[in-house]
Amino acid sequence: MKIPCPSGLVFEARKWKIGDIAELIGERERFASSLPLKMAELACISTIEQGPYKFTDKVDFSQVSLPDIAVANILLRVGSNPLLRLQPACEGCRRPLRDAIEIDLSEMPVFMASKEGAEHLRTNAPVQRQYGVHKVALKAVRGSDFKTLAKLQDEEPTYILEYQHVLHIAQVSGGELKAPLVNVPDIRAWYHEQDISLRAEIDDDIDELWGGVDQSFTFRCDHLGCGLEQSPEVPLDLAFYGLDQGKKQHRRSRRSSAKRSAGELMGTLSATSSSSTPKSPASTSEESKKSTS
Repeated sequence: MKIPCPSGLVFEARKWKIGDIAELIGERERFASSLPLKMAELACISTIEQGPYKFTDKVDFSQVSLPDIAVANILLRVGSNPLLRLQPACEGCRRPLRDAIEIDLSEMPVFMASKEGAEHLRTNAPVQRQYGVHKVALKAVRGSDFKTLAKLQDEEPTYILEYQHVLHIAQVSGGELKAPLVNVPDIRAWYHEQDISLRAEIDDDIDELWGGVDQSFTFRCDHLGCGLEQSPEVPLDLAFYGLDQGKKQHRRSRRSSAKRSAGELMGTLSATSSSSTPKSPASTSEESKKSTS
């Protein structure tokens, strides 16, 4: 099947295989947040249109932008099974939904990269933006950055949302800064102290430059006394790739028409065994004598 990405990259891919599960489990043990990159690499066969990238035959996903990889994963899942069942936790009462909801991934809107964003992917020249008194050079997060992001998530999980933006920043200058900031720790320390409005501005520019897929979905909490309506995003997590054993056990429980506890099953076996135990030859002989007399 053909997988078109926001940048203009199009590649030929196969559907998911059972054998992919072992590969994904191995990747999960090393870098859980790199699952989208691994799945794209496994499914890719060859390049159809290279878009702004320099490779020509097999796609080099280390060069590919994060939005391209995310869209590729959604489309790969659509090619195998477009329906995704989720049981998210409510943001209000913190309890998981009582009934799972079904999301049709084929209905998710995809936004294309701008010419400026595609040119950056081709040349790697940072895109200059002005936010107040600060001049910020933006860059795309690519496949080669996944392991850096995974490492930062392990080291400082509290700041992972900040790092997702910080990795899009190549340099900050102007304002109170005596020298440009170019290192990730320095940029994160600066970003951490900025007005909350900066986050939305950078978000808008990233979306406009490199496109992506709108992974949001809306649901209402089904717990009595809550009913909060919310719009989270479909996560590219273990459940998305069918690796969540908890979801499997819940699905098995829901589908079974004859569920018993292990203790009940053992009790049933004991009762059946005692009622059908064959009599010994001695007792059979005694009963035979009584009947003839």
